[in-house]
Amino acid sequence: MKVKSTLLLVFYIVFAGLCHAASSALKVDAVAEYPPSVTARLFGSSLYLFANGQKISISCNDRVLWADDIDSDRIIVQRNSMAGGSYISVSASSGYGGVNGFYAVFYLDRGQCVFAANELITNPSFYVDHVESWERSGPITIRKRYQYQADGHLLQTSQLADYGDFCQLLSANVTANIVSCETLQPAVFATISVEKTYLYRRADSHHPDKAYLMGGDQVLLTAFSEASGRIKIRYQGKRITEGWIDLSAVTFKSEINQ
Repeated sequence: MKVKSTLLLVFYIVFAGLCHAASSALKVDAVAEYPPSVTARLFGSSLYLFANGQKISISCNDRVLWADDIDSDRIIVQRNSMAGGSYISVSASSGYGGVNGFYAVFYLDRGQCVFAANELITNPSFYVDHVESWERSGPITIRKRYQYQADGHLLQTSQLADYGDFCQLLSANVTANIVSCETLQPAVFATISVEKTYLYRRADSHHPDKAYLMGGDQVLLTAFSEASGRIKIRYQGKRITEGWIDLSAVTFKSEINQ
């Protein structure tokens, strides 16, 4: 069954292949710094930077790819080249006392260019086969990984929530459900795609519980039963809800809403 095979592939990629395996980092081969009011052609490419002190935009071949407010007194641009093209990162804003740097990332190949991730990437690091990012949020560090696509886009494939000592501040029964302080696991998320779906206590249960999830709820996948066609999920609402639901009740997305 195609959808089951897809889920198995997602689990294989995230849990087996994306646990921060060693990989060669790409060197930053060009860096430029601009004031908050500037018009510039970036590294002689077809990307143009426009900023007026309040707004910033990037265009390519007379088409605006991205625009945002400026939240910095300088604009940092860097280029990472690889076989077939290059990625150019443009600083958009910063946060958490300057620790988090938010970048718009663009891919260039023979004069063609795309807004690679359709979102800002925090503190990106480019590797031969993937991109990693990290972001501080209080005592938590969020680590994400993106995979290169054939058209230059970046697809988010995993997310790690590094709580450090934060879980020790929670009650014992909640700590076990949220995160292990000693072992960090990649997270696979899905979205409920039906109007309502009921939870089962076991993968092979014939009768559902009273608990249910509504369309649009985001859930964390923790297990998969190919025999029953169900997945085990964890949902964080007013309280943590866990159980098994039908695989057909969810869809997978590259974006993870925070």
